[in-house]
Amino acid sequence: MLNAKTEKLQEHFEKFGVGLSDGKDFGKAGWMRLNFGTNLELLTQAAPRIHKALDDLV
Repeated sequence: MLNAKTEKLQEHFEKFGVGLSDGKDFGKAGWMRLNFGTNLELLTQAAPRIHKALDDLV
């Protein structure tokens, strides 16, 4: 179960078209995980969205 802080972060990234996974599912509760296991075309499309989502946090 995601806590309120990680839910807000997940929602923030989703606004930019980027999905995050709960790190708990990978043995790191309280952390978020980005999965880059896809083809180069999708990564090329995702990179600017990830950048915008990160820029918007600061």
